[in-house]
Parts: sequence; C-alpha cells; structure tokens
Amino acid sequence: MVSSERSPFMDVRTQEQIGFHTWSRGLRLSTVYGRLRWAQRQPYLPGEEARWREDEQDRVALSFMWPQLVTRLQKLPDVTECEALLEAGETLTLTQMALLRRHACLIVAIDEALAQEGVSLSFWRGGAVAAPVVLELPDLPHAADRAPDITSTGPWGMGAEARALAAVLGLVDATAGDQWEQVVGFSLLDVAPAVGPAGAQWLAAQARLAPLSAARVGAQRAFADGLGRDYRTALRRDQTLILSLDSPLVASARRDSRLRRRAETPFEIVFDPVWPAQIDDLSEQEATAREQLAVLERHLLAAVSRTLWPMAAALHRLNASVACLDLVVARLAFAGEVGGSWTHLGRSVHLDQGTHPDVVGCVPLDIDLQGRVTVLTGPNMGGKSVAQKTLLLAQACHQFGLPIPGANARLAAPLFGALRYVGGDGQSLASSLSSFGAEVLRIQEALTLERPLLCLDEPGRTTNPNEGSALVRALIEHLRDLGPVAEAVGETVNETVNETANETATAGAPEVAPALASGCATALVATHFTVIVPGVAYLRVRGIDLDSALWPQGLGAEERLVWLSQRMDYSLEPLQLHSGLDSEHPRELIREPREPREHPEPPAPPAPPSTAPPSPGQPPAQGLAIAAWLGLEPDVIERARALAKGVSTDDESTLPR
Repeated sequence: MVSSERSPFMDVRTQEQIGFHTWSRGLRLSTVYGRLRWAQRQPYLPGEEARWREDEQDRVALSFMWPQLVTRLQKLPDVTECEALLEAGETLTLTQMALLRRHACLIVAIDEALAQEGVSLSFWRGGAVAAPVVLELPDLPHAADRAPDITSTGPWGMGAEARALAAVLGLVDATAGDQWEQVVGFSLLDVAPAVGPAGAQWLAAQARLAPLSAARVGAQRAFADGLGRDYRTALRRDQTLILSLDSPLVASARRDSRLRRRAETPFEIVFDPVWPAQIDDLSEQEATAREQLAVLERHLLAAVSRTLWPMAAALHRLNASVACLDLVVARLAFAGEVGGSWTHLGRSVHLDQGTHPDVVGCVPLDIDLQGRVTVLTGPNMGGKSVAQKTLLLAQACHQFGLPIPGANARLAAPLFGALRYVGGDGQSLASSLSSFGAEVLRIQEALTLERPLLCLDEPGRTTNPNEGSALVRALIEHLRDLGPVAEAVGETVNETVNETANETATAGAPEVAPALASGCATALVATHFTVIVPGVAYLRVRGIDLDSALWPQGLGAEERLVWLSQRMDYSLEPLQLHSGLDSEHPRELIREPREPREHPEPPAPPAPPSTAPPSPGQPPAQGLAIAAWLGLEPDVIERARALAKGVSTDDESTLPR
C-alpha cells in the first residue's frame, strides 16, 4: 500500500472537486508572516495527534480575546528584509531600524496583553517583565564579537526578546502595553549615546551642525524680512520675489543689488534674492558639516547593525511566533464570519449535520464510517457525490485546523495520511487517456497511499455494466480485506463541541488509537450497481419516498425537473445485510427504520404513475419510477421493469400488461 515516493495529502483534482481552496480562501491573515506560514502549512497526519490537540488548546485559549489581537497584528510592519540583512551581516538603513523598533514594540504590547489575560500558548513563550530591559552595549567598532547574545542566559520569553531588541534601538522607558503600542518614530539620537566612539563622533558632528544651521537660517530670515518690508511682499517658498509690472516698486527692484531678475511676463516680474557673502559662507560650512555627518551616520548605522546581528535568531523566533499567532487568530475570525464549527479527534469518522458551502440549500448530512468500507447507494440525482465531497471537505478542514461549514455541524474523526476523491470524467486529451483509463490510474494511485480516506464516486461507470459491476465489487472486497481493524485503545475524544469561552482541553489525556491498522484505507464507495458484499457497511440516499409521495401531473418537462430537485431527500440512512438469508443466495439489504423528523413534511403532491412497492429487503427502484414520470416511452419502461425482475423481454408473453 505504500508508495515509494511521498504522495501529496490532497492532489489538485481532489482539492478542486471538494472545494477546499474556495472554502479556505476566506481565511484572511493580518501579517506577511502569517500568510507565508499558511502557504507552507501542512496537515496534521497520523501520529501527530498530540500536536493537533496542542493546536486546539491554543485556539480555545484565544477564543475570547482574538478581536483585540487582530488590530495589533494588522499594525505589525514587514521586517522580513531586516531579518535577512541581519542574518547576512549587512547594515540596516535608518528606515529599516525604525520599522524594526516599531515591530518589537508591538510584539511587547501583544505579549503584555496575553500575560494580562493569563493566556498560555504552545508557540509563544510568555514572560512580559515589569521592569524595562536595559542592555550594556559594548564599543562595537572595536569589539563587535562582544555583542550581547540574548539566548546566552537561557530561553527568554517573547516579550523579553522583543524588549531587548527595542532596547538596542534606544527604547527602554515604555512600561505599559498601550505605551508600547503607541511608540512611533525613530532617531539616531536614541541610540548614539550607547554606541561608543561612533556614536560620540556622530553626536559631536551633530552638535557642530546645529549652530551653523541655526545661524544660516537666522541670517536668511533677516535678509528675507528686509526685502519683504522694502517691497511689501514676502519671499515665496521657492525663495523668489514676484512683483506686478504695474507696481511702482518695479523700477527700484530692477536697480536693487539684493535682487536678480529671473523671468518677466506681460503681467509680472520674478526676482531671485542675491544672498550676502555671510550667508553663502554659512551655507558652505553647513554643507561640509552635513557631509561629515552623513559619513559618521553610516558608521553609526553599521555599529548599531552589528549590535543587532546576534539578535537575528531572536527576530526569526519572534516572527515565527507571530505567524502562528496570526494563523490562530485568523482561523477564529474566519469561524465567526462564516459560522463554522470546530472538529474533534475520534476513533472513526462521524459527521453530523454536515453541509457543503458550494451547494445551495444543501441538506445537512449525517455520515458514519464505522468499518473499513462503506457503500453508498441511491438514485443518480447528485446526492451521493455531494455526500462524499461534504465528508472530504470536512475531513480536510479537520486536518488543517480549519472550521467546517455549518454552525450545527459536528465532526469527530482520526487523522488520515491522505484524502482522495476519485470520480467524474478525468480524461486527458493531451495524453490520449479515455475516461475509464484516467479513472483506473486515479484508483491505482489511491490504492498506493498510506492510510488514506478514499471517496470513490461511481467507479466503473465509464465501462460496460457487467465489467463495471464486477470492478466495483472487486474494489470493495480488496479494500475490505486489506487488514484487520485495529482495536482502539484509550479513551475516546469527546465528540461534543463546546464553543464557549470556558471550553478547555484535557491535559495529559490518553492518545486515541486510530480505528484502522497502519497503512490501511477507509473508503466510502458510491455506486448505482447492485453490489452486495458481506463485511461492509451500507448507506443510502433516501431520495423519493415511492410509498407515500403524491407526484403532481400536468407539469412541463422543466417544471418536473425543478420539482424533483426540490422534493429529493438527499439525507442518508443506513442499510444492513439481511442476516437470515442463505449464504448461497444473494444477500439483500434491509432499510433501518427512519427516524421521525423534527418538523412534519408538507402535504405530498398527487400520485406518480403506478409503481409496485418494493419487495421487503430490496431498495426501491426509484430510477425507473422517475423516468416514467418524466415521460420516457412506456414500452421502454415496461421492458426495463421486466429486465430488472429477471424476465426476458424476447418473450412478449412475459412482458407486463
């Protein structure tokens, strides 16, 4: 059963057929880290039940406070480039350092919010500290190898690591969650005092620049104010003076040595100021000081970056934890938005009130797969395919940790090694495969999987009926005989969902043994062939109740199809093998008594064409009744009924009249 190379958990066709991508597309992550993690997320597989429970405990722990985390997560900047640069030993820019400090501050705020609510998560090491973290930063230009390693004193909490990162970037005085969240902006003045000679030189250059800049600005303002008083108009922001040509001051301005004509139009004249030599000298000194400051700033940025290099691993841990947090919060938000339900681990597959989001008016389905193989029978009106796709979608959500569709839905199931839907026309014109050939290849691939859940939808329908029926029976027997069902050991998982805030997972609960032996498949096989195989379970789409339904007459063809789709009962009911029959004769199916419905059905429409009720133990022949009511030739219907009873149609005397 085991393939030589690991097969995907779900192939592309299975994902498309069951609508997993469509359903999971509603998951909206707040951070780039969460989106990347979801893109790389793998399902929980057999043997990972403990991790599945851990994930469930994290979800329950955050179920009451996720809305306040969404807003903080949405504010987190993308510092993936900063992380890569630090890992490569490169220098960060001033903007990148500002983003990194903002990132660290928001993580501290998140950590304090979790600590305040007493929330413990498997992926988030708590430990928001009351006192700010102060690091003694060495003189890195001369001793870069002595940079502080925040992992050297043991495992730090997420909050402590984020505080240490913020401290390197000059922030040590925010002590409350809301204050950490409100920190914005960044200046090298915050870090220069702690970075030794590089910082001291930068501060000295900054001190020299400040008075030069102030003197130059003061001289320019005084000169501009003088021009403004003389010509009764202020200099514009582009440092020009504009006068109307009809102004009596134009002649004086043309002769003024403080002004130089730039341009003239029929309506106005534009002048540039001619700055005094003092201002030009101050400007040159300021430009020189700024060039020196820029060189020292690069040295300072390099020094701070070297301080941050040892913290690249801590930043990676912070981003990984943020990704996990974002994913849990997004799943909780998704469940609230779509009204989904959470799943549980179980020994066997039990789906209660399951629905499919892509099927309008989908009837809630109950599906139990207690044994190795379950055969699903019923009329060819789409109910069997919907049931299989509903089950596979719920199981995929179960193993990816997503809510399943339906507020009242419940799923308890083990973890499978793979999911496969095999059905529909899978022929490929490019590879010259027929429908039957494509189906055989998909079935063979499914049979090589390790402990899969298989949904085989009408296998053998693309070949002739005799061979198709034989193929279906052989498949069922093969799957049934793969190996004995392993005995379940330990306690079952509680299958009752409690979605309130006080829902808690039992710590140290015994593992739930899988219902299947290692490597064996669980299969739900839908077929319209009459295939009776001992040792397998049977389910049936209820369809149309031929004993009591009154079908309307006088409707057009399209109206009858619409009425049928509305009247068809797609819910499932179990069937059992008749235990009292001789083993040499074909075994019949007995319908279990139908449970009374909570709501009475509406009055039934008029009766259909006369059909004999099915004999005890035989599933009703709904297909021929529907075909007759839809207007198929009576002769065809009569011959088909005779053939179904084993009567030869070549002898006209045996045909029903």
